[in-house]
Amino acid sequence: MKQIKNKKEYNKIFFILILILLIILILSIGIGSVKINFIDTFKVLLHNIPFISEYIDISEISNSTITIINNLRLPRILLACIVGIALATSGSIYQGTLKNSMADSYTLGISSGAALGATISIIFFNGNNVSIFALIISLLVTFLIYVLSSKAFKFSNTSLILLGMNINYFLTAIISLLMILNKDKTDQILFWTIGSFVSSSWNKVIISFLIILPCIFVLSKCGKQLNAISCGEDFAKTVGINTSFVRKFLIIIVSLITSVAVSFSGIIGFVGLMIPHLCKLLFGGNYKYIISISSILGAIFLVLCDTASRTLISPTEIPIGIITSIIGAPYLIYLIINKKKKGELSQ
Repeated sequence: MKQIKNKKEYNKIFFILILILLIILILSIGIGSVKINFIDTFKVLLHNIPFISEYIDISEISNSTITIINNLRLPRILLACIVGIALATSGSIYQGTLKNSMADSYTLGISSGAALGATISIIFFNGNNVSIFALIISLLVTFLIYVLSSKAFKFSNTSLILLGMNINYFLTAIISLLMILNKDKTDQILFWTIGSFVSSSWNKVIISFLIILPCIFVLSKCGKQLNAISCGEDFAKTVGINTSFVRKFLIIIVSLITSVAVSFSGIIGFVGLMIPHLCKLLFGGNYKYIISISSILGAIFLVLCDTASRTLISPTEIPIGIITSIIGAPYLIYLIINKKKKGELSQ
């Protein structure tokens, strides 16, 4: 494990990861049923930038290639990038806030709420405005859990996790019942719940960008508070941190960005669980640094998974949730066994 020791070292690592992400983004745009070379991809992307476009000649690049890049692949890959940032950051915040290494971005039942919203849209409204229904129901579920845990159980970590689990089971049962009663819609519902970026658009990219990235910036400034909370309630109070307020604030923000991410992508598992652990393994457990580093690693991971999902058995597409689960499930097993050996899990 390489522990980040200072801001200078963090800046170096962050810059390298951003560079890797940009290279992967450009390469991913060129990969698909229609192959596009790196130079053409780079030229088209530069041509989209104001004040630079006039110096970039794309006259030799076909209109179909430009359309594929600008209208199909670029919004899809950017949305995968933003969703990866949201899920990975949410996972790291949940693990620090709830002091539970098994917590992730779906702990509070947000995924089931979004799935129920999508199911309602598909069954009763012919799939119109799926993302809006998914977002509304997931936010309502988050608000319900917040109210219940605050007033009935004084917002303890255990109450939050237990409430989230029970809400998940309850909503999953409702979704299953609706699917049984509407068997002709089952395939559509299943495809959405597994997760995919097939329906990506520039509108979704813009909305997610305007909501998620400002929230990520705010969360990245909360590393000091999370470090204190992870050391225990008494220590956090000693250094002047209102743990109750900080925990509520962080959970509200991460629930919002998770709801937005899930409403646009469907349920993509293991990103919020696996990436924060990988980040801690590689760079240590200082939340001042790992929140933002987790976000970049999440973006890299999800862009790579999306590229694999649309190219491995092209022209057929594998839902991205299957790819992340195939990678994430063995990692979770390894994580549980490793923590058991270290005595971090109870008998």
